[in-house]
Amino acid sequence: MPALISAAVGIIMAGISEDREGMVLYYESLYHLYPARIPTSDRCIVSQSPCKLEIISTNPFLEGKARGRSAAEQAGFQVTLKETS
Repeated sequence: MPALISAAVGIIMAGISEDREGMVLYYESLYHLYPARIPTSDRCIVSQSPCKLEIISTNPFLEGKARGRSAAEQAGFQVTLKETS
């Protein structure tokens, strides 16, 4: 039962977390928690989020993990993974 509760909380937090604006602000640490949320170079120009190069230059271990997912997409992936486990 505790695992189901923590999974549900994780899905909710993934869905409402943002780097600069939103309900829960993580700033740069958002990309440590959810590396697939690192913006791709195309999204970087459109939004106010930091660019992929800015994030990876300060955190080289995140290289190759950028998927540009939104908060809702990340929550969807977490729901899918919760259902398969």
